[in-house]
Amino acid sequence: MRLGKEFNFGPVGLELIAEMFNVFNEKNPAGYTLVFDANGLPTGAVPSFYAGDPLQGEQRLTQVGLRVRF
Repeated sequence: MRLGKEFNFGPVGLELIAEMFNVFNEKNPAGYTLVFDANGLPTGAVPSFYAGDPLQGEQRLTQVGLRVRF
């Protein structure tokens, strides 16, 4: 999600930006392992690892920025 607000001061413009990643704090599977039934047929897949920092896992991140236009 990204929110932005522009401010104009004559020939100079400022844009304040706020961004949030993983807003709903969901895991993001990056790899899967197949699951087999008794007959050796694949029945589905389960996530084997997730995207994100391996030491902290998937996390909600927020950043704020300022853009100057002239």
